[in-house]
Amino acid sequence: MTGSQLKQKLLHHLQGLYQYKIQNVQNEILSMTPSRDSDMKNSAGDKHETGRAMMHIELDNHKKHLAKLLEQKNELEMIDIRITEETIQFGSIAITSSGNYFFCVGIGKVAIDGADWFCVSMISPVGKALQAKVAGDEITFNGKKIKIEEII
Repeated sequence: MTGSQLKQKLLHHLQGLYQYKIQNVQNEILSMTPSRDSDMKNSAGDKHETGRAMMHIELDNHKKHLAKLLEQKNELEMIDIRITEETIQFGSIAITSSGNYFFCVGIGKVAIDGADWFCVSMISPVGKALQAKVAGDEITFNGKKIKIEEII
């Protein structure tokens, strides 16, 4: 598998994950709206005011979460799978002695075709530690030596 095919596969998987998460949050927002509107029309007294205020807070939190997910999904779409650099940067894949990294958005570990991939942002601690490094470089991260074997 070529580097661009691997990136495409990783991106496709992550885009699917984000689409799933976005859809779930959108469904939560939609399910809350009729409940909120109904509560607004039927409220009477302090007890209902508190419930309505809590529902507004929860709805606002869902909307903020949705905005963050959409922002991260857009970041993924900025990755050009055809570009390969000699140094680790946004959009790079790094094969290291401690695991496989995809520098994109911080979603954590995903498994694709039996291999684990750590999808991390460049502003994460490991992203900062590996940024601008080249194949053959070795760093110490959290007391552990990591050797960069290949950058795609």
